[in-house]
Amino acid sequence: MKPKKTQKGDYPLNQRIKYLRELRKLTQSELAKKAGITQGSLAHFEAGKTSPSVQTLMALASALEISPAIFFTSDDVLVFDLKKIQERYKKLEDMPDKLYRDLNTVVLLGKKLGLG
Repeated sequence: MKPKKTQKGDYPLNQRIKYLRELRKLTQSELAKKAGITQGSLAHFEAGKTSPSVQTLMALASALEISPAIFFTSDDVLVFDLKKIQERYKKLEDMPDKLYRDLNTVVLLGKKLGLG
């Protein structure tokens, strides 16, 4: 299920987590185990009842094999699914200009957040 945009045009964190988990065909229990958290905690995050800590977000990103910056970008979560991008584009020259610029924005945001 594709996430639903908010009025300001971005996808809420809880929907991003759920979407990326489902895209990788993981159950809540499987992702929770990979991230070192409880299934109940993950269920609350996905339902939007609670928000994960930065440490938990880092663990979820690692378990999902994504950059943590995906959780914070204001653009379409589908565009920033790095695993899929790596499979599709073997060289930077093959990447559309907009996608390249958007990824550069995410990298700069990650650096500002101290993620790389």
